[in-house]
Amino acid sequence: MKLTSLTTVLIAVLITGCATIQPRNIVLNQKKGFYEYRLNAKNSIALRDKNQQLVDTSNYKYFREELADIKNRYPFKARIEKDGSLKKSDFEIAKSYGKINRLMIDGNYQQSLVELNKLRLLYPDIYKYTDVDYLKGTAYEQLGLADSAQVMYDHFLKYSSQKFSSRFRGHRDEDLNDGIFITERNHAKSYLLNKEQTTPLGIAPFEPKYYYASHQPGFTLNSEDIAKNSYGMLMLMFGSDTEGDLTSGFQYYYKINERFNLNPRFATSGNMSEYTLAFPIQVYKTENNQFGFKFTPFVNFLTVDSMTIEQRKYAVNEHFLNVGARISAGYYPYQHLAIGAYYQMNLHDKNNPYQSTKSQIQMWVNNEYDVSMYYNISKGFSLKSGIKNDDMVAGIVWGYWEILYNITTPGMIFRVDMY
Repeated sequence: MKLTSLTTVLIAVLITGCATIQPRNIVLNQKKGFYEYRLNAKNSIALRDKNQQLVDTSNYKYFREELADIKNRYPFKARIEKDGSLKKSDFEIAKSYGKINRLMIDGNYQQSLVELNKLRLLYPDIYKYTDVDYLKGTAYEQLGLADSAQVMYDHFLKYSSQKFSSRFRGHRDEDLNDGIFITERNHAKSYLLNKEQTTPLGIAPFEPKYYYASHQPGFTLNSEDIAKNSYGMLMLMFGSDTEGDLTSGFQYYYKINERFNLNPRFATSGNMSEYTLAFPIQVYKTENNQFGFKFTPFVNFLTVDSMTIEQRKYAVNEHFLNVGARISAGYYPYQHLAIGAYYQMNLHDKNNPYQSTKSQIQMWVNNEYDVSMYYNISKGFSLKSGIKNDDMVAGIVWGYWEILYNITTPGMIFRVDMY
């Protein structure tokens, strides 16, 4: 099965560059025809020898000797695709691949070969992580260049471990069980065996997409996070309440379908507690993920034990129900750069406070707005700067954590926000 998420073991591997592997976890994938290293029950990774060739029955013996020489410390970092950092070129690579697909669908095989050579210059390692050599073999085959077709099909079988590169943002899991990839491998094997022209396999149109960070303004969950969190996400959260006191709690995020999501959460600071139920809705998203618009109605129930008014603390022992909504939008001018904005309104805001019947104190939740730029360095990690509630802020967004410094009113802002 194609890797859909990086386990803790693989993350450690990426940090150290290499790790000792257990030979008993090396298994032959019969359908794909090469050996993989089993990380757990669901995830495996294709193995390569020191020449970057996939390990199959023809070179397995030499691979085991190579492993013995390096004491089973397999260099994962050097032999898996480097896709963690987001680059402007990611979109250009996917755009070029899409152009090649269109040319081949139209039967323009000669021009597709020209574009395939350009793509190889743009991303030299692409032959290892996509089916470009298969496409090249198909083009040669249909042009009647049998010798060249055989060379490319053979190269495809020896080096390609998947159909779609992980740098094809938004397409990573479209061949999740490698069904198309396996069909292409079988076709290449058949041609090499029979050495006669065949009917080319159907090629689907391919459109480049932007990779958007989950829960960034305008967006809900991206496809990769969905794949590795099919049962939802439970997150610890820290921040500050309306009094500025440190609050902590947890929240759960569940994707019902492509449009609707559910996000319950609980937080307490000792002085007050908040129970919230939000319904993030992906109202609109462009086909290429460049622009998204999200609407999130919510209801929260607050219990307030005490409040500080003019530096004096009052016992309140009050609770009230508040409803509201957040609207947000996000736009990607480039793969690694996004503009995001949101506005959150509350029924009980400063203009419509809740009147306590016990203490005669008025209580409300401040409306919020944020207009910022996000520089996405890697998946789940961004630099952020912009305006939040009239103040200039700057900091980082790490996963669902937002750690900012308020430049206008010096102080730190910590929060976990999933809608």
